[in-house]
Amino acid sequence: MISDKNRSLASSPPPQGSSPAGTAKAAAPTGGTATATRPASAAGTKRSDSTQTATTSLSQARNTTPGEPAGPQQPVLQNQANQAAKNRGAILTDPAEILSHELGQVEGAKEKYAALTEEQRTQFNRLYNSQIGEGTEVDTAPKQGGMFPNMGAMAEMTDQERAAMAERAKETGTRQNLTRLLAGDKLLNKDSNGDSLLQNLTKLREQPVAEGTDREALFRGVVGDTTFMPPQMGNVAVGQLNKTLAGQNPAEYAKVVGELASPEGRSTLGGTEIVAKPKPETDNNPGNKMGFGPSESSQLFQRSLNEATARRELFRVEVTGNPEKKAAFESFSRADQAKFRGLYQDTIPSGDHPTMPIMGMGGPMGASAAGSAGGMMGGLSGQGMQQPTDEQKKVMDELYARQQAIGTSNTARTGLVELLEKGKLNDKDSQGNSLVGNLHSIRSQDMASEGGHTLDRKQVLSEVISQINDPGTIRQNNKGTCTVTTVEHLLATRQPAEYARVMGDLTGESGSVTLQDGTTVAREKGIVPPDDSNRSNISRIFQATMMEYGNGAGQDYRNKEDGHFDVRTGKALKDSDGDLRGGLSTENWGNVSNSVLGTNSRVHTGTLHGGDRQTVENTISEALAGDRTVQVGMRWSTDGKGKHGYHALSVTGQDDQYVYLRNPWGSGDQGATDSTNTVAREALRPAEQTQDSVGAFGMSFRHLDNRPVADPSMSTGEAGSIRVKKEEFYSKLSNFLVEESPPSQQNWWANWNPF
Repeated sequence: MISDKNRSLASSPPPQGSSPAGTAKAAAPTGGTATATRPASAAGTKRSDSTQTATTSLSQARNTTPGEPAGPQQPVLQNQANQAAKNRGAILTDPAEILSHELGQVEGAKEKYAALTEEQRTQFNRLYNSQIGEGTEVDTAPKQGGMFPNMGAMAEMTDQERAAMAERAKETGTRQNLTRLLAGDKLLNKDSNGDSLLQNLTKLREQPVAEGTDREALFRGVVGDTTFMPPQMGNVAVGQLNKTLAGQNPAEYAKVVGELASPEGRSTLGGTEIVAKPKPETDNNPGNKMGFGPSESSQLFQRSLNEATARRELFRVEVTGNPEKKAAFESFSRADQAKFRGLYQDTIPSGDHPTMPIMGMGGPMGASAAGSAGGMMGGLSGQGMQQPTDEQKKVMDELYARQQAIGTSNTARTGLVELLEKGKLNDKDSQGNSLVGNLHSIRSQDMASEGGHTLDRKQVLSEVISQINDPGTIRQNNKGTCTVTTVEHLLATRQPAEYARVMGDLTGESGSVTLQDGTTVAREKGIVPPDDSNRSNISRIFQATMMEYGNGAGQDYRNKEDGHFDVRTGKALKDSDGDLRGGLSTENWGNVSNSVLGTNSRVHTGTLHGGDRQTVENTISEALAGDRTVQVGMRWSTDGKGKHGYHALSVTGQDDQYVYLRNPWGSGDQGATDSTNTVAREALRPAEQTQDSVGAFGMSFRHLDNRPVADPSMSTGEAGSIRVKKEEFYSKLSNFLVEESPPSQQNWWANWNPF
């Protein structure tokens, strides 16, 4: 048996970067009206008479018998004929047929359309038909080569033809958005007056509007804003209110926009009167000049509100405007309500969104200097794209940092509201303090400074909130800290208030924290400034500190090298292969776990080293049934020289076929099938789409809210959730920690030898 004392759990870090188409004679939906813009006889015209004749001949030859009515005799051939017909498609011009076809392109839309009342269906048809202009043709054949013509074809178009193409694209997009709103049950959402989004859209198309207002652009804007997240420019708080209101109460958003667009130009939102502000004579927004800025409706809404009003209304819309959240908020004491309000407002960044600079020949230009898209493309002509100057790099770095900070704050605000709704803000730590109280303490404490770097209080607060609300975001990244990362994840999951207390103390000016067993631990030196691990600030500080605490008095853990050194000599401690020793032994891992979690876990020998399979499985099953923590060390991989790598994870469950675990790699674990070199496993949640990616012109982008984007049909559990077949799991199980129940009275340090 290999001694646990000589086998450290220091995994390799995770890999980085890690309805049928309509037919020519489609039946129109019943109810309502649909006025054709062209003669009905033109509807459904085949693109090629010769193709139609050939197909009919082939179908008759294969599927009919002389003397019998034409019809399918062989289902396989009939399916082939049906598929061929669908691939050929048809050109639709009749509004009723276009509607029937496009309803079929969105799942559930036809059923929701059929469920509308006759009056609602009539209103919907009028809105829909308003986006079918003269000469509209819809090709039901599957699209090939993208939705836009090639650049050569566009270059040959006249200005009039390009304008007509752009108009048709706007019409098509609006029709599709109306269909999505229908399928998503948003059209029947009610505003504060009891009117639906469908009614307010109808009013918007019929009411008088202020002079100079483009009614069509305004209507299309509201439809687009309530279907997708509207682009945000200008003040951050106002943009967030725009996004939140359009998404959560689209009928109210349409009401406000319609009233602001009226000749009177006045509306009310949550009891606050809003007065429309006129469009500025000079448009300094480069996004608008390039065609990807906020819609007409978003611009009207956002320029008519100020930051103070937006902050107040955001709180109403997201908290007190929801009955369940309002009840949770009102259950707080007055003091805790004030703490929550302060925390909420801290998660709304002040000031404006950063302006995207225009990269021209002379360097980055502010919005006021941007004349057209040509300014951005200027550097691409002649000699090709120029290398960015130091000034341009600085501007883009500042832009990205600001965007990232806004995204982190938005995620934290969402997390804070979700924690309120889940009732977790009343959770108590080991000292009897509540989670909301501990978060408030972080909000007001002096932060750690080291090496010329001071931790940003709002950033730390946002990270604590986000990682408590979504522990799946906790990860080790490129450090071999799997043991203490697993402990960190369990603390955030099972004891959120304690997690906030520990993180607050470690990131505070003193950097000292008293753990649940009474041990006082000081923050590891040299870890306040960011490193290359891309971990959150709080995870970097916690993991490095607990690695230092766990390795004992004779060793010095160095975060930069991610390994252990002799305290007295400063020399690197190496394993039998001459590699820097990393990770923690199982015993030392258990020490950290017991101190941090306040438990008394015992080390068990796994089946890999002689443990009885049935006994081991029963021990794990009984612990899971009792909601006790189970942390495991597994032989995770074997390199080309036959050297084994070990990894720490926590067990979340098991059934007849699988053991379910949480890997501290987080979304970095996307599964593996090669069991000869690594543990064969299946990732139960796809990768989070929050990694930096380089887009056009070398600029970096990430999801605006820093939230995971995953296929709901595949998502199970949180990031890092995996399952391993039981035979695979137990064949690789080295040793494991099981929380004792009831806890033993023996102190955990009684037999501890740090050397």
